[in-house]
Amino acid sequence: MATAIPLDPPDPPVREPKGRAAAPSPAQLQGGGEDEPALNLQMLLEVLQRRKILILVIVAVVTTLAAIYVSQLTPRFSAEAQVIVEGARQRVVDIDVVAQGISDDRYTNETQAAIIGSREIAAQVVDRLNLTEHPLFVRKSKKPGFFGAAIKTIKGFVSGAAGAVISLVRPRSALLSADAAADALNDARDPDEEAREFRNDIIDYIQGGIDAQPSERSRVISISYSSTDPDFAALMANTVAEVYILDQLNRKTESTRQATAWLDTRVEELRQRVVETKRRLEEFRRDSGFVEIKGTSILQEQMAGLQVELSKARTSRAEAEARAAQVDELLRSDGGIETAAAVLDSLLIQRLREQEATVVRKIAELRTQLRDGHPRLALAVNALKELRESIRNEVQKIVRNLENEAELARLREANLNREIEDVQARIDSQNESEVTIRSLESEVDANQRLYETMLSRLKETRIQDDTLQQADARIISRAVVPRSPYFPKKRALILLAFVVSLGVGVFAAFVVEYLDAGFRTASQVESMTGLPVIGVLPVVGRTRRGKLVRRAHEIAVERPNSVFGEAVRSLRTGLALSNVDHPPRTVLVCSAVPQEGKSSVALSIACSAAKSGQRTIIVDCDLRSPRIHEYLGLPNETGLTDFLMGAVTLEQALEFDPKSGVHVLAAGRHAPNPPDMLGSMHMFNLMRRLGETYDLVVFDTPPLLAVSDSLILGRAADKVVFVARWAKTRRDSSIIALRQLLEAGADVAGVVLSQVDTRQHASYEISRTGHYFDNYHKYYSD
Repeated sequence: MATAIPLDPPDPPVREPKGRAAAPSPAQLQGGGEDEPALNLQMLLEVLQRRKILILVIVAVVTTLAAIYVSQLTPRFSAEAQVIVEGARQRVVDIDVVAQGISDDRYTNETQAAIIGSREIAAQVVDRLNLTEHPLFVRKSKKPGFFGAAIKTIKGFVSGAAGAVISLVRPRSALLSADAAADALNDARDPDEEAREFRNDIIDYIQGGIDAQPSERSRVISISYSSTDPDFAALMANTVAEVYILDQLNRKTESTRQATAWLDTRVEELRQRVVETKRRLEEFRRDSGFVEIKGTSILQEQMAGLQVELSKARTSRAEAEARAAQVDELLRSDGGIETAAAVLDSLLIQRLREQEATVVRKIAELRTQLRDGHPRLALAVNALKELRESIRNEVQKIVRNLENEAELARLREANLNREIEDVQARIDSQNESEVTIRSLESEVDANQRLYETMLSRLKETRIQDDTLQQADARIISRAVVPRSPYFPKKRALILLAFVVSLGVGVFAAFVVEYLDAGFRTASQVESMTGLPVIGVLPVVGRTRRGKLVRRAHEIAVERPNSVFGEAVRSLRTGLALSNVDHPPRTVLVCSAVPQEGKSSVALSIACSAAKSGQRTIIVDCDLRSPRIHEYLGLPNETGLTDFLMGAVTLEQALEFDPKSGVHVLAAGRHAPNPPDMLGSMHMFNLMRRLGETYDLVVFDTPPLLAVSDSLILGRAADKVVFVARWAKTRRDSSIIALRQLLEAGADVAGVVLSQVDTRQHASYEISRTGHYFDNYHKYYSD
């Protein structure tokens, strides 16, 4: 057995990074893409270019399905008629109409459009065209649709299941009686009820097809109807317009007739009421004795006459008393009586005065001619005395007459006062009767006026009923049979489906791009980790069916000028340039999770270096799941585990691959505690010894997030190469693993993207090697 390496060196051989920029600190590794470059037009176009297959598939599928669906749609035809709603028409007779015309306001058209689309109009259309017997609806009623048949089948299944369940818990006699009752109920269903339900269904169908659209700037209403039959659509549009106008006429006529009937009844009632109130008025007048002449009662007329007579009597009495008082005063004054007005006005006294004056003149003449005592003179004197005596007697008579007149005037006045008092008492006794009479008269007048008004309105209404009624709307454009369907617009719908599917495809492309959790470009790696991408290795060795033809390291050795061989050389160059002054001799290759191609990358680096003339060894440090010996076809009887345990020497543990010229230290037999073994000083001494012996030492380590073995070895290696599988490894997993490496003090040279799909990668960006794999195949030989 060979001598083992000493187990107690003074310090672990931890190498310090030299000659390169400082690696990012663990805190600088931010997940989630905060530092990703902002989207621009070029990036958007690249996303569309990468996801064009997805977009084209979505567009093709959706557009095809839309075309199939549209082709299965039943075409519908629409016919349109137009009516104009007119305001007040010219009156033949200048009287107020019973059914007023349509007012001109902004709500008129909407209201009339609602009436046109109402269920009442639809019902009149159904009855007018007898649509319950129309072949279109009869055929529909006899042949239930798909949903109707499905519902009928489900109902039959449920009924059968329910009957089976009931039969288990109820006696057969009860079942027979229940079935008989159900059959009797079905047989007893009223055919009229079925007909009504069928008619109501047709009305609902017709109402659903009517579309009345009022104009906003005119009084025109467009009435359209849609149907699968163009002739039926035109017929329905015209019929709806006609029924609407006819309905207006019928409503006006019916309103006039109803008004006439109502007015007839009301006029007769009012006439009877007028007769009755007049009769009651006359009876009350007769019973109360209240008589009126020209609006004034007899007692009032009598009172007015008595008042006039009393006034006159008072005047006469005052005058008579004044004359009597004057005469009485003149009598007391001795001789002044003859100057009284009554005396002076007496014709008899005036004649006697004239005779007296004649006799006095005669006596004066006789005195000049005759002596005193002459018989003629004496006769004249005696005649004068007799005349004066007659005058005095007459004056006395006048005085007595004046006194009599004054007394009579007073008596007459007293009589008039008594008569007025009597009439006033009678008037007072008739006040209550007059109030009742006035109330009855007011009632008679009101009933008379109302009767006359209603009678006049009845005559006007009868005139309207006898004249021709005019509708408030008329048809200005009748519907014609449409030549082409309005639905479906196949080209428009297919174009719409194409546009929508294109939008959905673009949206899906960006969603898929956003949900892509792996690294696809070097810029993504550098922006999110701060580490350079030192290699981009394409996927190789498999056919289109997934069969393994040749392993990656074999291609790197046998076809060094191939795409993969050049990529491996570029990786080695990037690794060497990671520290120009001191090129790394010990390189540790690790990854975050399994199945990332870590072992293939490590083996490809080692084989390529060995093929180029470097003394190279690869050490399989994945003690749990070793792969290197399998890839090279070497035995795994002894290896790293046996050497570290002191069972064999290094020379005994080493193997050699003649094809590539690389030395191999396999994992060896199963290790009981891999972390303790890899973290021992034996392992660090082995790494230092191999670094001094070989030009390049490559360590293949297990995944970081699975075990901590790589963290133990990372500090002792010159450089650490982190492998991430292109588009598969999650970014957050890689970032966590890199953070652990940096926290452990490892010198990370960069990141290698493995198993890259060259064609897809070409659509993302130019690789770090400066080549498009897809465009530069001609520069690589096979």
